[in-house]
Amino acid sequence: PAQHRLRRELVVEVLRRDGGIDDPSVADGPAIPADGVRTTVRGTVVDGRFAYRRRRSNDPVAVDGCLVAHPLVEEVLADGRFGEATEVVVRVGARTGDRQVVVTPTAEGVVVPPDAVVVGADELRAGRRSWIHEEAAGRRWRVSAGSFFQASPEGAEALVAVIGEDLRRLAPDVRTLVDLCSGVGLFAGTVGEGRSVTAVERSASAVADARVNLAGLDVRPIRSAMERWRPSRAEVVVADPARSGLRREGVAAIDRTGAEVCVLVSCDLGALGRDARL
Repeated sequence: PAQHRLRRELVVEVLRRDGGIDDPSVADGPAIPADGVRTTVRGTVVDGRFAYRRRRSNDPVAVDGCLVAHPLVEEVLADGRFGEATEVVVRVGARTGDRQVVVTPTAEGVVVPPDAVVVGADELRAGRRSWIHEEAAGRRWRVSAGSFFQASPEGAEALVAVIGEDLRRLAPDVRTLVDLCSGVGLFAGTVGEGRSVTAVERSASAVADARVNLAGLDVRPIRSAMERWRPSRAEVVVADPARSGLRREGVAAIDRTGAEVCVLVSCDLGALGRDARL
């Protein structure tokens, strides 16, 4: 419970100090379990075993498990042997059971549970495609090795619920929506359903996933960095940028859509403050 209070206090402070908002209204989001839900974990290797990096350092810390990792991830961390790898990314579908292990530079000599698909970074560079599936917010999502998805289906559903409520409150009759930094199509395929959506994403991998995930919906996927995108008119923008945030270029792109409502999803406090002020 203390996490909710501490996070809320941090967000209020950042919106006041960096965002220039005198009296921000900040509420708790939907409750999400604190442990055993994270479906993607990245780390390094020590003597063949999975390791994290010490905070603010490249020093490795070998672990036998992780409190926040989903049990399907935890098993790979505990039992996997990763040879001479320098980086390991474990990703699972919590609700499908799919498991994927991406190993840099190569998958040679890697031993993990037999149901996990192992792929080397060298294979991905050579054109191999590899993905898992996850289920969240009433849809099934293809998520490729090079694509982003929220850290848990519970987290994805929490965001969809909050944004859906925002739109019902602020723009109940909206017909045209831009999903900016749209990833594999999470918001275009949920809060955008029943609306005409333009989904803008710079990652080729994520755009390919979105075309599969959003088939049959009124969604136009566009591969473009937001600063190079030629904005189309829209009533609402939902933006979910990377940790660096929207920056001036992204805010300018949103402004050119003429949208009266923008819902911003931020995963970094510093970027949240800067973008809110802009």
